[in-house]
Amino acid sequence: IDLPLTSEQKDLLKRIGAEFDRSDENDTGLERFYIRKIDRLFLLEHFSSFNNGPRDIMWRLRREMLRLEREYSNFPPIGSRRKPDNKQDETQLDKDKAAISFFTDISHNIIDFINSSRMGGSQRFFALAPLRTEPSRVYSFAQSQAKPTPDGRHIPDKLMEFSSSREVKFQHLQASLTEFGEQAGLFREIKIKRLIRNSNYPFSIMVKTTQGKWSNIMDVGYGVSQILPVIVEIISSRMPQSFLLQQPEVHLHPRAQAAFATLVTSLTEDRKQFVIETHSDFILERLKYEIEQGNIAPDDVGILFFDTEGKDTKIHQIDLGKDGLPEETPPSSYRRFFLEEAHRVWL
Repeated sequence: IDLPLTSEQKDLLKRIGAEFDRSDENDTGLERFYIRKIDRLFLLEHFSSFNNGPRDIMWRLRREMLRLEREYSNFPPIGSRRKPDNKQDETQLDKDKAAISFFTDISHNIIDFINSSRMGGSQRFFALAPLRTEPSRVYSFAQSQAKPTPDGRHIPDKLMEFSSSREVKFQHLQASLTEFGEQAGLFREIKIKRLIRNSNYPFSIMVKTTQGKWSNIMDVGYGVSQILPVIVEIISSRMPQSFLLQQPEVHLHPRAQAAFATLVTSLTEDRKQFVIETHSDFILERLKYEIEQGNIAPDDVGILFFDTEGKDTKIHQIDLGKDGLPEETPPSSYRRFFLEEAHRVWL
């Protein structure tokens, strides 16, 4: 892994057995090194389940960081209310905090390197199921799901990880969640509530409702817990990425379904692609609106309409123009139910 390192950071890595090959020097005052063997950074047995996925590696690295904190510091754990006894202790504590922060950054670089190596530089696909896992009032470490799963049971851990070690990225995630939640009329804010001081576990996921009240995710509308795994995954996943989404509209009211289409449109700017299986007319109509507004090019949106005719199913490709409308006349059965229902009700 190619990283710019200060001399202090280099010394920190040497303390736990890192080996380097000097690559070059530059005018920034930093020396650049290649970390030749990842397993030298942390004990080899911590990589026994290497193939279980990057998130498992992340938690193992973090446990090793905490061991380092205890080994190299004579002070209370970071986050403790106890203050250093003197100026020298305070300086050492600041160094300990910087060391743990640095090791966190190193671990994320390792994860990114592993992911890019496995992907071979190409986009990977991640599928999310039509029904997501049931929410819990309290999440514990024993419940943690290292490997991402289609039902989204890994998402609570992902939220905890971001809130604990990626402050800037967590703020970005929170801002995106807040924007979607308000547009969808589902919630105002999502946060992690630690139930034991100075400990990540156990924790709860708290939701600020549209009325401004904080509630456990178990005590708000079921649609929140069903859409949260989807939007957290598609917002927080690194680029480039492709998603296979089945019926994201499940348990969402029409306004939220339309807001989801707007969110997906905005994320395509981040080189993210989506294949969405949906029965939602509101998602399709909002996508057409986003095309009309110039927020996404018509060539970047494709509709495949599955039409049942007797025992056969035919697939029709519907291309949209700059006004968001089909360029050619679609099959007579396309949106027939919605149009007939509106006619029956309003005329």
